[in-house]
Amino acid sequence: MRWPEAFAQRGGDWAGRIVNDPQYRFRPYLLEPGDALIFSGSSQWHHRESMAAPKKTGFATLLFFHFIPAGMRELVSPDQWARVFGVPALTAVVEEAGSAASAQFVARVRS
Repeated sequence: MRWPEAFAQRGGDWAGRIVNDPQYRFRPYLLEPGDALIFSGSSQWHHRESMAAPKKTGFATLLFFHFIPAGMRELVSPDQWARVFGVPALTAVVEEAGSAASAQFVARVRS
């Protein structure tokens, strides 16, 4: 199944069109408190319906893990993007976004 790189939002319920398109084969999973679902979100379509806030706490906790395979460190290092992707203009974008938050992110990734 391919991601729709050329997908263009044409107004209306574009998310509904994707979710209801039979070629993507969305399958619902009903999770109860304490349940978990593990999948590779970068390699398959996925969707979350809105949920009502639990009456007891008023919120739900979602936990996301992002896995970086060995040998891919350069891909998550913004200071390497211009070279890795062959797009020199990314140097200026990364420098402009070089806030303390960006520096902290890069330091965490490299540690």
